[in-house]
Amino acid sequence: MSLPEQSVDSIDDAMHSIESIYEALGSDQRELLHRLAALSSSFPRWAVEKIAIVPITEKDPGLRRWSIDIEKLREFSLLEAAIGDGPSHNRYSLTKGVREYVILRAGPDAMEPHLHRAASLYLAYAMQYAEDRESLLLEEEGMIAGMDWACRVMEADEDASRMVCLYAWSLARPGSYLEGRPEMMIRWLEAAVRASGHLRDGEAEAAFRRHLAEVCANQPD
Repeated sequence: MSLPEQSVDSIDDAMHSIESIYEALGSDQRELLHRLAALSSSFPRWAVEKIAIVPITEKDPGLRRWSIDIEKLREFSLLEAAIGDGPSHNRYSLTKGVREYVILRAGPDAMEPHLHRAASLYLAYAMQYAEDRESLLLEEEGMIAGMDWACRVMEADEDASRMVCLYAWSLARPGSYLEGRPEMMIRWLEAAVRASGHLRDGEAEAAFRRHLAEVCANQPD
């Protein structure tokens, strides 16, 4: 089914506008936008700081002017902000169109280290707040995206395999955050079984198999 012609024209106009703005950005502003696109569609200020200033490679000095450049992105309407008090504030968001354009424009080779870094950030958050459901709910989208990334590359990346195990251990064991969502729990635990196998960690693999059996046993026929 094709979209109405007016809708197609509107989409084309929007993408052309995003492209024009992207071309006008400085190199550091573009790099910051690439890093932000690796986060979820809505993300907290602490994640912006960590993904901006922490070097991705030994030659990467980090983006020390990120707090200035992020205001430029807001001026260009590429980024929205909710600043104020409370856990749902001090957050930023990229619109879906902007995020999709940036990921496509940057390309997979440029995005992969940022996706790795984002997955690491959300894993650390999951481990820190594993018993705090309210805090976990705020960053659920990012944690799920981090687990999805780790599952995608784990066969070729031992660090990603470890991340899969830690995500599942923190969030998918019986009684943990994903309790009540059996399909996701089963999918994560199955991934953790495979990941621990890649790592040749028999003890972890056995533990994940036990958790998986427990979750499956509690499902209706």
